Amino acid sequence: MIATHCVRLFAYVYNRGRTTAWSAVQDRLKEWDGVGQDILGYIASPAFVIPLLIVLVVVTIFYFVSLQTARKEVALTSKKIKEHEEAKKKLLKKLKGNLGKKSQQ
Repeated sequence: MIATHCVRLFAYVYNRGRTTAWSAVQDRLKEWDGVGQDILGYIASPAFVIPLLIVLVVVTIFYFVSLQTARKEVALTSKKIKEHEEAKKKLLKKLKGNLGKKSQQ
C-alpha cells in the first residue's frame, strides 16, 4: 500500500517535470483549502523540518550518551557490590575463627 503511494508520488513528480519530491508535496498542499493547507504547509516547509531534524539528532545523541553512562554506572556498582561481598565473606571467616578459638578456651 505504501509502495503504491510512493509510485504515485514519483510518477506525479516526473510527469510534472519536477526534480524533487519536495516540490510535489508542496504542490499537493496547494490543492487543499483552509487551515489544513496552512498547517501542513508550515510542517512541510524547511523552516520546520530542518530544526526538527536538528532536535532529533541532538535528542538521539543525548539518549546514546545517557545509555553509555548508565552502563558504566551499572558496571561500577556491580563491581563495588562484589568487592563488598568478598570483604563480608572475609570478615565472617575471621569472626568464625575468633568465635571458634573462644569456645575452645
